Amino acid sequence: MGRLFALLCTITLLVGCSPRVARVTKILHPGELGTTVVLPFDGPYGNVFADRVGYELLNSGASLLDRSRRDGVLQARGLGSAHFGPDTPLAKLMALGTAMKADTMVVGKVTGPPSSSRLMDQLRGFSGYPVTTAAIRFVRVSDGATLSYVSYRTERDIPLLRDDSYKVAQKLVSAAFGR
Repeated sequence: MGRLFALLCTITLLVGCSPRVARVTKILHPGELGTTVVLPFDGPYGNVFADRVGYELLNSGASLLDRSRRDGVLQARGLGSAHFGPDTPLAKLMALGTAMKADTMVVGKVTGPPSSSRLMDQLRGFSGYPVTTAAIRFVRVSDGATLSYVSYRTERDIPLLRDDSYKVAQKLVSAAFGR
């Protein structure tokens, strides 16, 4: 019985001290972004994760472009199902941002664990999908300058130590704004 208790205490400590890392290149203020558009991200469920990042930006006081306007411009350019990651060419981002009349664009990439370990994540009852790495880049539309780059990763691919997409989106936005 004592060994079982010790094992449970060890697991609790590991989960509480999980190695999650959020790195940011520059702290931003929501007011300096102007009108911001969040493009669909690269990766599994990139649209869903982008929406969650947009929600967190809105909750942090950023001014977001209406999603229907964003989707209209993407559809008109034949990019309705396109995803935009940190490696998307700046010229393409600047042209889209200008057409959307945005001041700042947010692009990103998200990856999950191998599909073989997703059963454990489903058993844990995630409200989103599990995330092992994610990154967002804030790009100024007028000149293509990167205002900030925020990345997240879990150092170990252990199901009990992963965050779901909602928590990761919140961590990325909080890190961008120094919270």
